[in-house]
Amino acid sequence: VFLCSMADASEDNPSEQELSRLLIAVGTYEGVLAGWKFADDELKIVFASPTHQGSVRALTFAKSHQLVSAGYDETVRIHDFEKRQTSVGQVQTTETPVGVSACGPHHVLVALTGSLVLYKRRDWSMLHVLRGHEGGTTALAVHPSAKLALSAGNDGKLKLWDLVKGRLAYASKVDKTHAIDCIVWNSDGSAFAFCYGSHLTVRDVASGSDLLDVELPSKVHQVCFLKDESQGLFVAAGCDDASLPILLVPKDDQSEERHAIMAIEPVDGPVAGEERYKCIQAVHGYQVATATSA
Repeated sequence: VFLCSMADASEDNPSEQELSRLLIAVGTYEGVLAGWKFADDELKIVFASPTHQGSVRALTFAKSHQLVSAGYDETVRIHDFEKRQTSVGQVQTTETPVGVSACGPHHVLVALTGSLVLYKRRDWSMLHVLRGHEGGTTALAVHPSAKLALSAGNDGKLKLWDLVKGRLAYASKVDKTHAIDCIVWNSDGSAFAFCYGSHLTVRDVASGSDLLDVELPSKVHQVCFLKDESQGLFVAAGCDDASLPILLVPKDDQSEERHAIMAIEPVDGPVAGEERYKCIQAVHGYQVATATSA
């Protein structure tokens, strides 16, 4: 299951009217793309259609009313749910897509098994083909400026790509024994977080130092940033034991004091598929959207 969330409300504590502009889109193992909106204190489905032959591997918002999906059928498609069009453009890839992200209004970055490809949305021509990771790519995140992107793979490396020049800008080896499962930038692109196994790291871009580097009690599937102007920057983690920890990100790497809460406590004993968090996305303020396998 892959989940994205979008809201154009600006306040930290949105009203019900503002929440009505929230859309949650989900791609399923069966290849169905579906969306829900918040109304009358509940989520109501607004569209659902089969879009891929096989599971949806990745999903992202291209515009406020368009989604880009990548499927196991080796296709990348754009959907305009406002116009009720299930496909307004598509491209056949040479490998199975494992990640997709919009790069501004005109480009789409697709992570394939062994490479990254930057497409022009207008005609799906390839602008750059970038060599990926040995053993396959596992995570992808485009910088808010749309000029840079981070990728991670089974080779234990983090790679920073210059999307303007189409070349590798920096690569670092992460000391690990697990694949990196998730990468995410904060809203201004000054920091990014990544996780592997039960390990969570938040790294400052300017200094290259780790602002937060912790081991959590359970495997982390996905993380997201939460920001409050008065309280600072936080990171929330969706974990395999059904817990939802939230940690304060220090402003510099010299801070030894840690602040964290367990917003949702872990489940005692074996965790069923309907309980463990597979996806978590920030909405705004302290609100997040989560998804499970069920």
